[in-house]
Amino acid sequence: MPSYPGGEAELNKFLASNLSMPDDARKAGIQGTVYATFLVKEDGTVTDAKIIRGIGQSCDNEVLRVINLMPKWYPGKQNGRPVTVQFNMPVNFEKK
Repeated sequence: MPSYPGGEAELNKFLASNLSMPDDARKAGIQGTVYATFLVKEDGTVTDAKIIRGIGQSCDNEVLRVINLMPKWYPGKQNGRPVTVQFNMPVNFEKK
């Protein structure tokens, strides 16, 4: 499986510092989890981000925006060779 540089803790830090609750979603009291999928290519590039299950257009678009900001990942490997891997990621939005 591919991995984010620095591991899951660094991925969580990246999401926390770059993801923000859209104003319209905050005002509407929207909460929930957006499920996204993307490809981590052989060179670690993150591409083809899509929403699998969303909670509203503004939150869904925010998740896609942040995924597209991600640095290169360490690619997945099969038989010691880098391969493209589809990665699914939940992103939680909650009121603070």
